[in-house]
Order: sequence, then C-alpha cells, then structure tokens
Amino acid sequence: MNNLSMTGLVRRTQALEAEVARLEREANTDQLTGLANRRYLERRGEARGGWYVLADLNSFKRAQDSHPAGHAHGDAILMEFASMLVRLSPDGAVAARVGGDEFVINTRSAKEAKEVSRAIRDWVSTEDDRVTACSGVGMTLEQADAVMYSEKKHARRIA
Repeated sequence: MNNLSMTGLVRRTQALEAEVARLEREANTDQLTGLANRRYLERRGEARGGWYVLADLNSFKRAQDSHPAGHAHGDAILMEFASMLVRLSPDGAVAARVGGDEFVINTRSAKEAKEVSRAIRDWVSTEDDRVTACSGVGMTLEQADAVMYSEKKHARRIA
C-alpha cells in the first residue's frame, strides 16, 4: 500500500471513530437539557451503584399549559431546573432527565444524596414561581421513587 492510500485509510478511520462518538453522545443525552438520559443513567448506575435522588416538578403541566408561550415556557423551566441540578451535582455524580419533568442524580454517598435532595426541595422556578420540586432518596431508583411519591402525597394533604 502506498503512503497516499494509507493516509486516506487513517483519515477515514478517524472520521468514522468521530462519528461513532457523536452518535453515542447523542444516544445518551437528553436533547433539551443536555443532561444524561434514562438509557445512560440505567447503564451507568447499575455498574456504579451509589445513591439516587429522584426529583419531580410540581405544577409543571399547569404552568406550561396556562402560559401564552406554552411548550417554550415549559422548556425554559426544564432547562432552568437542569442547570440547577448540574450546579448541585457533587463531583462524579450523574444528573439525568429520565422523562417529562422527572430528573435523577446518581451520587456516591447517602450524605451527598440527602444534601442534593434538600436543595431540590427548596427550589422555586424563577421562570414561574408556581413550579416547585419534590424529591426522594434511595439506594435504587424504585426506592427513591417510593420516597418521592410519599412526600408528594404528604404535601398535598398539608396544602
């Protein structure tokens, strides 16, 4: 093989590797928020262990549907919340949007998870002050989900 064809082969291989890396990032990332998605979180979390903080936005649908900008307003709220999660995430944690208005942070320790959970519960959207968040902590997503929905039910009874 001459130098020209070897150089061409190397360039083509590098281009293909770059395209594969781009497709992997795209497949593992929520397009709106830039956070990891459910697929990435499930693969990473299973291999990594740790603690999960599951967060859900309260009054999100009502705020989105009642605003003249509609989905654009909802998107702004979701991006604001995602940005806050990134700021809250300890080193090594994974923040993900797992659906609609549900988010997860996978932390290394219970202490980190509890600190993140407290901060999430104190959050109020600057885009729409009716939107708040609740959260639950667990060693699995299922445990965190049960805790979060228990908190949500309790908050409804008080309000």
